[in-house]
Amino acid sequence: MKITVKSSSSQCFDEKTLEYAEEKLEKLEKIFQPIREADLVFSESKGRHVAEVTIFVNGKIIRAETSDANIRTAIDRLKDKLERQIRRYKEKSIDRKRHSKRTIPDMDISPMEIKATDIIREKRFSVVPLSDEDAIEQLELLGHDFFLYYRISENQKGLVVLYRRKDNGYGLLMPEV
Repeated sequence: MKITVKSSSSQCFDEKTLEYAEEKLEKLEKIFQPIREADLVFSESKGRHVAEVTIFVNGKIIRAETSDANIRTAIDRLKDKLERQIRRYKEKSIDRKRHSKRTIPDMDISPMEIKATDIIREKRFSVVPLSDEDAIEQLELLGHDFFLYYRISENQKGLVVLYRRKDNGYGLLMPEV
């Protein structure tokens, strides 16, 4: 596994801490293979050490973030969190093979107006073609509330935003041209 480490300052970690983190991340490969790549980011905020990792597995992205006063404790908690997410991902993929596929209800949603001054961050990424089930899986693995993808279903194709609803369901935003 290729591990890329980034840090907001060199004081966040030392060589032994880096080796400790790499050792913990490599243990995840015993649970799920192949993990191609892992991006590990260390930072410090309000006297707490923040550790976050993004791992790339079979075209999926799994992300977790933890913080603690002790950097090693943050790394341990990060590994545990990733382990739970990977196990949940494996269980869901097994269940999905056994049971029929889930469907997502179509939603009529009007676009919201956003002021240019409200935009804090701009992020670019590649949009991948996915089925609705794969998009839900990716949304859960990322831990985000929404996910943009190119929908490839039998009757509809196009750019879609999948989002998590407050009632624990999912909704789709589909642009009309």
